[in-house]
Amino acid sequence: MDFYGAANPTKTVTASSSSISRLTFNYDRAARLQLSLTTAAGYALPTGLRSITLGNTGLQPSGTQVKDIGTGGSATITTLWPFSDGYTIWAGSCGQSDPAAAGGSRASAVVVPSNGSATTTTELAPLQVNVTTSTGSAISGATVTATALSTTSCVASENPLTLGVTNSSGQLQTSLPAGSWTLKVTGKTAVGAWPITPELVPGAAAVTVGVSAA
Repeated sequence: MDFYGAANPTKTVTASSSSISRLTFNYDRAARLQLSLTTAAGYALPTGLRSITLGNTGLQPSGTQVKDIGTGGSATITTLWPFSDGYTIWAGSCGQSDPAAAGGSRASAVVVPSNGSATTTTELAPLQVNVTTSTGSAISGATVTATALSTTSCVASENPLTLGVTNSSGQLQTSLPAGSWTLKVTGKTAVGAWPITPELVPGAAAVTVGVSAA
């Protein structure tokens, strides 16, 4: 396989008379990564999150690659190039979800060996959302979504990202990738403006945001 996980990489070259054309291929045996998303105790993963981002300068041109891991919160990624310096990994696909862009720092790189496997966890930032009416009454059963303040590179399932449903007290204890997010309630109108979270950083203390809707 090549740097980008292609099992049978191909390149195109134009041949002409009296000339020599050369192509370079990099290949190695695939590495596997077993990954699980985590968050603070008592908080859930966002129900709609299905992407993680891998970072390595060898992944040209951006130095990153987004992988779809489904919504189960864990997955095995089977076609990775075994970079000797490993991969930094964070939750989400949006450019702002890089913890280094949100005022934090990326987790230590995970090295995955050629024809071998590694296991790691990737942490999200815990968030409590309190949804109420304009008079302060709790709204139960409300579906809460989050839209990245900067939607650059966001996949469709994260624009917006479904977080979950409020309990009988109008509360939702959930989590988000790094960055600032606009919180909304599906099928409701904001009382005032939809709130924006502060810059969230995985591993930091939980943040509470109130949402007033009608």
